[in-house]
Amino acid sequence: MKQKRIIPETSLRFFIDDIEMKNEYKEACKIYGPSIVSWKNLFDFEKFKEEEIDNEIFVNDPVELVLYTDTSECIKPEPNLTDNQKISTLNYKNQEFSLPKTIIFYMIENSKNSNILQKLHQCCKYFFVKFPYPVCYNVEIRQETCNNNVYKTININYTEFIKNSATIFYNPPFPDLVFGRKFIISNTFHYHHPDKLILSTFLSNIFQCNAKHLRISYQDFTLKEFKFLVGHGNVEILSLREANPVNDKNEAVELQEILHLTPKIIEFEIKKPKVTEETFKTLNQMNFENKFQHLILRSMTLLEPLEFAEFLKKNLGINSVFLPHFNGNHDSLEYKCAINILKNELKNYWPENGRPEIYDQYW
Repeated sequence: MKQKRIIPETSLRFFIDDIEMKNEYKEACKIYGPSIVSWKNLFDFEKFKEEEIDNEIFVNDPVELVLYTDTSECIKPEPNLTDNQKISTLNYKNQEFSLPKTIIFYMIENSKNSNILQKLHQCCKYFFVKFPYPVCYNVEIRQETCNNNVYKTININYTEFIKNSATIFYNPPFPDLVFGRKFIISNTFHYHHPDKLILSTFLSNIFQCNAKHLRISYQDFTLKEFKFLVGHGNVEILSLREANPVNDKNEAVELQEILHLTPKIIEFEIKKPKVTEETFKTLNQMNFENKFQHLILRSMTLLEPLEFAEFLKKNLGINSVFLPHFNGNHDSLEYKCAINILKNELKNYWPENGRPEIYDQYW
């Protein structure tokens, strides 16, 4: 008795360049007989379905055809139907069934983790067909390369791959899509480019950003674009050097609004943050899932030392690093008073062997 088998007839049509699959299919047909298929572009080891049915099932079974001439019981179309009542591809609606969707669609829709999605892509080709966005672990955008401390500017577009990570040298004229299709960033996104408007251009290449480590330097971009990069809520390291996002009024986004979008932040660095008298009060009301291990605020223009000290007590981790740096004269009485008040408020809060390092000079 022949054993029941599963032969990938449709898979072979879809992945026509898979020679290994074709050879396995052909060998199976030699052992078990030609495969019965429902299409006409046959391989020489396949058999058309209708031909098989005609020869083996119905050839000895005559069928009597009966012609009905009485149409009195037929349903006749109602006259004067409106456009909405007529059957049309323009007014159809998908039915919602209680039965689940196909397993492949279910797994794709619920694979929000980039690492899981990548494993699905590797285990079955159909996952990539249905969700054709490659996952890139680390992505770095730059215009220059460094070799033995010698920097060299690259003026062409090309990409260097190391395993599942990519360094992209991005220059005009910009390609429509760097990888030929949109992609997903799963872990790290570093963007350092002298042209301050390049980031907004490059974001069209990204289908989804799940990066936990995000470093952006010398870029002008909007709050909407920033939310696209950090909106997944899992950012742990964020560095913004000369890269403060702006709102719809083209005004710099305040510090508390940036931190509000990063509840799991561990290391944070920003240069020239926008702070107001309300900033430190708002920060005190915010809750973070982790403690800061690095908090670097460069070129600040305002500090409320008592309010900020309460925020730091609640959110600075043991043995962390904190750098408050201010614009202006560091020898001024106002600056020295603010720093001394801040240090005195924090001095005895942590145990001596776990106190954060507080640097009041630029480094």
